[in-house]
Amino acid sequence: MAIPDRLAGEVCVGLLAGLGAEIVRGADATADIVVGPPATPALGGKGAIQCHISAAGEAGDPGLADDASELMLQAWGGLMAATGEADGPPRVVDVALIEIFAAINAATAALAALRLVEAGREPAHIDIALADASAALLGIFLPHVLVGKIGGFREGCRHPICAPWNAYPTLDGSVMLCSSSDAHWQRLLDVIGAADAKRDARFADMSARRRNVDAADALVAAWASGVATDAAVRALSEAGIPAGPIRTPEALLAEGTIEMVEFDLPNGGEGRRGTFPVRPADLPSPAPGPYPAARAPIPDLPLSGVRVLQLGPFTAGPLAGRLLSDLGADVVKIEPPGGEVSRGWSPRFGGESGYFANNNAGMRSIALDLASGEGRATFDRLLGAADVLVQNLKTGALDRLGFGAERVLARRPAFIYCSISGYGATGSGQPALDTVIQAASGIMSRVEAGQGACKVGFSVGDLMAAHLAPLMVLAALRHRDRTGQGQHVDISMLHGLFWATQVAGDRPALGPFRRIAATDGWIVVAADAAALRDSLGDNPLARSCEALLETLRGSGLRAMRVREPGEVVADPLLTRRAMLRTMQAADGSPVTVLGAPYGLAAHLTRMPRPVGLADADRERVLREWTPRC
Repeated sequence: MAIPDRLAGEVCVGLLAGLGAEIVRGADATADIVVGPPATPALGGKGAIQCHISAAGEAGDPGLADDASELMLQAWGGLMAATGEADGPPRVVDVALIEIFAAINAATAALAALRLVEAGREPAHIDIALADASAALLGIFLPHVLVGKIGGFREGCRHPICAPWNAYPTLDGSVMLCSSSDAHWQRLLDVIGAADAKRDARFADMSARRRNVDAADALVAAWASGVATDAAVRALSEAGIPAGPIRTPEALLAEGTIEMVEFDLPNGGEGRRGTFPVRPADLPSPAPGPYPAARAPIPDLPLSGVRVLQLGPFTAGPLAGRLLSDLGADVVKIEPPGGEVSRGWSPRFGGESGYFANNNAGMRSIALDLASGEGRATFDRLLGAADVLVQNLKTGALDRLGFGAERVLARRPAFIYCSISGYGATGSGQPALDTVIQAASGIMSRVEAGQGACKVGFSVGDLMAAHLAPLMVLAALRHRDRTGQGQHVDISMLHGLFWATQVAGDRPALGPFRRIAATDGWIVVAADAAALRDSLGDNPLARSCEALLETLRGSGLRAMRVREPGEVVADPLLTRRAMLRTMQAADGSPVTVLGAPYGLAAHLTRMPRPVGLADADRERVLREWTPRC
């Protein structure tokens, strides 16, 4: 049943429709799930799940109006402050990103609650807040905020640690290049014909290149200016350097490489269609019966009893595994010997990397060398005992090791094999990082078009994939429990971000707005130039944010101070909404991580548990994980 009053509700319903739900607009006594605003009465059948979506949650908050728009939410939640050039103003993203992430969270929570209802639990009441969706995207900034860095996170298209990492004009467009290692730099110099720079002390290592980033960028820019975009991407990709064109969604669509499933949106107007962000995979033949029965006793959490293997580093795969753990799954992280490299990233809390802790909380660890026969044998044993694999290795890496989706599903037809990659399992095998995918998907072109290339300040490609994975895994498990049929869930970062650019259809995501520099920060106001002039006169300068807001709101205009990530984290609303959770690192030191954005539903999620040392859980997991039938 759908009674959405804002885009997040409409997209939530659209996602459920894309997964096969029958959508009825308005009251329906047979409904299993009701999606609407907090004022929605308790409609639907007996046991119907009530999923309410609002800006700050049902309790509300004086700092965030119930009808806060995407523009206001981007300013409130830190996205705007983190987007733009380091020495320039904050920039807006003309894509309804916060609404979309809230929609994914709502659909995930609804399926999680439905899993419990079908197992005999009482129906869940889900209180989804767009504030939670926004806060859940702050993971990469949270550790830095906790050690005192409040703002200063705008980097344009650059990276705070790696260089060269930027957008470079070509003969016919621009190319986005991400050099994340010394090996990348050495190969890059060969590509651009600047081998002499290998002996230049300014570029001796990554730290030196960051200190001399302008000089490093100049070398790449001189080469890029003389080649076509396609030739530049091809040369860089052949050298194993992540790179992609900066293009518009329209250009990507015209190429014919995007395959999307269309469906009707319940509140989209005549003739309007939606698209589903995960490409359909060919399903294997159904497994012979009998099919799995509902587990007893009734589960405490939606994914109680479900075993998940998580393989792959950094954000997309690990955060997907962490969210599945929050929903109750027993998630085992497979790390290389010595542990994932991000365990060593700063800042650290009692020896624990804040970044690693946030993305991996709740998982157990086994370290395996998959290049060795022993490591592959142990991994194969774990696959035989698991229900789900979530992996974000390079496309084809597991196929070469003998653990590709087709081979695993042939052996275990009821298995859920979830792949996360830049271009999808059947797409380009080129190296891909979040910034490259932002450029290639068209979302970068929506960051104030005409103002120069700029990435979205949050790693939205990684984050979109990480949040879509639990939704798709829940849907695949429901299908398996009904039919005995597993499947390959193929999540493409490119498709996810392209979908985000299309969700609003022909309607502008933001509408007219103006940005104002105050004496102590920035203000964004939903108004055109004439309305702003009527409110502030011809000279709005030399005023504080508070004074500007008082005047603008007094004129009936919607305005918001552009808040830095540190200000967002300090907001009491996040504490009330349980979006900040403190746990203990391996040595007992406190480390704070973000909560799960699934609507204050204690019966849907558990407190994140501390992540242990690499390989700390080998013996216990191998003892507990007996083979599945």
